[in-house]
Amino acid sequence: MFSDDRPSLRIGRTCQQLLEILELSFNNNANILKCYYKISTLYHNQGDMYEKSLKYINMGFTGMFSVETVLKIIGFGVKG
Repeated sequence: MFSDDRPSLRIGRTCQQLLEILELSFNNNANILKCYYKISTLYHNQGDMYEKSLKYINMGFTGMFSVETVLKIIGFGVKG
């Protein structure tokens, strides 16, 4: 349809540029797995404060990935 894959709306271009900057921090699966292993080994027999902290950290990361998803939909559009 279009010769260029870039979004025509300014907000779309801005979101796409932001995603290109953030892509480095979201694409490193090895570090994510390493951190997951470290946290899972430290979790055994910990107190309530540690459990609550992990709960809030998990909600923070879930929110961050949700924002990333919305930015990708705005930046790249819905492709069926």
